[in-house]
Amino acid sequence: MNSNITRLSDITYGNGKYIAVVNDYRTGQISISEDGITWSNPINIGNTSNDFNFEHIYFYDSKFFVCGYFNTKYSYDGESWENIVRLPNSASGGFSFSSGIAYGNNIFVGTNASGNIAISTDGINWNFTYKKIDNTGVSGANILYANNLFIHITNSKEIPQTRDISRINVSSDGLNWNTIQEVNGWVRALTVGFHKIVGIFTQNLEELDTIGVTYTDI
Repeated sequence: MNSNITRLSDITYGNGKYIAVVNDYRTGQISISEDGITWSNPINIGNTSNDFNFEHIYFYDSKFFVCGYFNTKYSYDGESWENIVRLPNSASGGFSFSSGIAYGNNIFVGTNASGNIAISTDGINWNFTYKKIDNTGVSGANILYANNLFIHITNSKEIPQTRDISRINVSSDGLNWNTIQEVNGWVRALTVGFHKIVGIFTQNLEELDTIGVTYTDI
């Protein structure tokens, strides 16, 4: 890895190249590689004050997407980037895809840190639905698509706030969601394989050491 890169938050592959998000909390940067071994110096793709702290990168439907807490951008070649128009949502001024984007069945579904969802057919023009995946929680992990289902984790604290609860939610259309499992803990990441959803979780939001693995059939 290039010695000028100190921290990466995500990586993807598409159109014959690897692209990684360089996350230094100050600038919106990526690094590009053709072989996954030799990487470019950090490339600044930001052109506004909101273009920093990118966390996720995806390659869907012949397009790259980078998502952060303040902005989301897309690119066809990984070199020229355009902003996705921010949707009206919060006091911060717009919907941010801070919990990620998933693509399946010709539908894009994006989520933010409040558990709200947005829907798109091309990944560029979005419809904010003003609907939450789970009315009890906020998003804590990435969204993904597998086995013909969108899968997303919502995390919340019970009232009184004595323990953290995570819920595994699934949807076939990105609009209507069902909770299929609750986990006592804070799920931080998930994946799907052999018809099972597998997540790793910690005791609570503040605890960073993994204490368990949960799985459920789909």
